Amino acid sequence: MKKRILIVTDFTVRSLNLLKEALTTSHTKGETVDVVLVHGIFLPDSSIDLLFYSKRTLIKELTGSEFTSACHLIKNKYQSTLNIMTTDLFSGLSQRSFDEYLVKEQIDEIYMGSWKSKSCHSRSFDLNTFVRNTNKVNKIIVKLDSEPSTTVDAYQDMVELFFSRGHVVPSTDN
Repeated sequence: MKKRILIVTDFTVRSLNLLKEALTTSHTKGETVDVVLVHGIFLPDSSIDLLFYSKRTLIKELTGSEFTSACHLIKNKYQSTLNIMTTDLFSGLSQRSFDEYLVKEQIDEIYMGSWKSKSCHSRSFDLNTFVRNTNKVNKIIVKLDSEPSTTVDAYQDMVELFFSRGHVVPSTDN
């Protein structure tokens, strides 16, 4: 069975623990998945900035080398489970626009962290509010065994990605 999963990301290696949890769960069920990594960002305010706005360029700007390396490692580790992985930006301002995005992208399941996402851009916003309030798809909240570090330590985040285990928090609002 094939399904499409949305992962809320802030482009940190830590957020890829959600991807690892989704792929591990799907692998044990014998499913193949398409994954959409999504980050919330407001569109530019000025018309000139909008003229030169490029989603692809902004995604390249937001994804660091550690994040990209971790994505490649995950793709290699879960190549039998992971069919396609794409990155997207959501710029809607309402719950309705988020729900329509889920329908348009044919999302079956959403994985989100129990922690607050980091703001990686001046126009970033946290998608978790929209995720919590949607009733269009199944939501899975993952809590990691360790707390997020306050220091930026890419090595520690990579170690955590491959040697720690998250667990699904029972959701009462599905």
